[in-house]
Amino acid sequence: MVSTPTKRWLATALLLFLIYINDLEEEVVSKVFKFADDTKLFRQVSDTVDAVGMQEDLDRLVECAFKWQMQFNVSKCKLMHVGKKNPRHPYYMSSNGLKSVKVEKDLGIMITSGFQMFAAV
Repeated sequence: MVSTPTKRWLATALLLFLIYINDLEEEVVSKVFKFADDTKLFRQVSDTVDAVGMQEDLDRLVECAFKWQMQFNVSKCKLMHVGKKNPRHPYYMSSNGLKSVKVEKDLGIMITSGFQMFAAV
């Protein structure tokens, strides 16, 4: 049985998390998709100006997390360059380079940089 003070604490923690999550992309120009504790940032990058914008958005996400006394687990953050004409710029979070991948599992589906999708086994 869970005590009433514990239930109140859990409810408060959940509410604060939801407020944080909803505030996350407030100043971000790129598209942001969130599901539970996963955050995905999307942006078309055709040149250096676009790449700088993407890096600025990543920096804004890190700043927002810091403001709410949270942090991204950068070791789990990955980068996928999509498209043949993508200039494949490197990106960073908290001064750590993001690992570039060609295939990533998302909600039980494997997604490739060529946008092929197949069920994860």
